[in-house]
Amino acid sequence: SIEVGHPLRIQIGNSLTGQKSLVIMNTGIIDNIPSSYSIKASNPKLKNGSYVLEFQLIHNSLEDTFYRLCWDMIDYSAQSKEPLVALINRYISWQKMLKQINKKVLSFESQKGLLGELLYLEMIFDEMGILESLKSWMGPDGSDQDFIFKSSWTEVKTVSAAAETVRISSLEQLNQTDKGILAVYSLEKTAPGLNRVSLNSTVDRIRNKLKDDQLSKDHFELKLFKYGYRDDERDSYDLNAFRLIGIKAYEVNESFPRLTQSNVPSEITSCSYQISIASIEKFRRSDSGVAGI
Repeated sequence: SIEVGHPLRIQIGNSLTGQKSLVIMNTGIIDNIPSSYSIKASNPKLKNGSYVLEFQLIHNSLEDTFYRLCWDMIDYSAQSKEPLVALINRYISWQKMLKQINKKVLSFESQKGLLGELLYLEMIFDEMGILESLKSWMGPDGSDQDFIFKSSWTEVKTVSAAAETVRISSLEQLNQTDKGILAVYSLEKTAPGLNRVSLNSTVDRIRNKLKDDQLSKDHFELKLFKYGYRDDERDSYDLNAFRLIGIKAYEVNESFPRLTQSNVPSEITSCSYQISIASIEKFRRSDSGVAGI
């Protein structure tokens, strides 16, 4: 039972049928809670007249996934003004990922994207502290920006060494009232060897930094899981190694060229576009300002 420090009364254990289960007590009637391939959601009435919300694992092979989901829902809802609503919304946000659970291997571009975000994450550890850095890493949670801080943000992009443009994937990606940073990592694919960076080696290096901090380790592993990284696909990721050519950071302010919902016709509801790297040189920050926190 989880009660101390959480506004909801929550129990994790086995159901009467022996299945792994997360139960939230005294919820009242809740309509339209979706079930998935791996989790059955229900809102039964108990003998005492109260209602509970139960999430029951259907396939035991996904036990690790289920516990990650439970931990994330509990953690996410703990500080909310409406904890039950927050918990339910968090569960629903997992549905798409749970449906895609068998699509394990990240594409080459996704590997590069994750690698860039991990390199940036590692860079801000000393400045922000490890746990706060991990909490600011919002990309795996579906945020429009990869990192969100108290009064700034950072979007991380990875490009090839010869790239002349950087791709912005939506109208929301650079749409913030606070000034932010566009951090561009230039990576050149090469043969594995010394002075190379890879997805696995970067994950392992960060894990080693977190080995004595269980809370931070749990945060990190959950973010990796949400991104789609699985240890059982490490052999595939070892095939790709990169030479880090450089890092450039650009200040995204009111003058920075970008498309947002406020400056395109209302008939256009979504788009992606390319920004010329040479054209934004005047917005480039010094090396000391790469983090942009």
